[in-house]
Amino acid sequence: MTYLHWDFRASAGSVVEATINRTANVLLLTDAEYANFQQGNAYRYHGGHYLTSLIRIAVPYNASWHVVIFPGPVTASVRVI
Repeated sequence: MTYLHWDFRASAGSVVEATINRTANVLLLTDAEYANFQQGNAYRYHGGHYLTSLIRIAVPYNASWHVVIFPGPVTASVRVI
């Protein structure tokens, strides 16, 4: 599967802001859940399927996080605010 990936450290109360150029899944995952995603195992995430931009997902707690956007090809940008 083709997907876009960003990783970063974020604190509770931060917001992940993403823009997409077409319908896509935008997932916010912990390190462990990202590993499950990569291995094709069941995983839990914040976010979901979005039809349009601007997407905002609240960071629930301090951790290392991953944003995955798929299916490709999709053009996207991600930032933490």
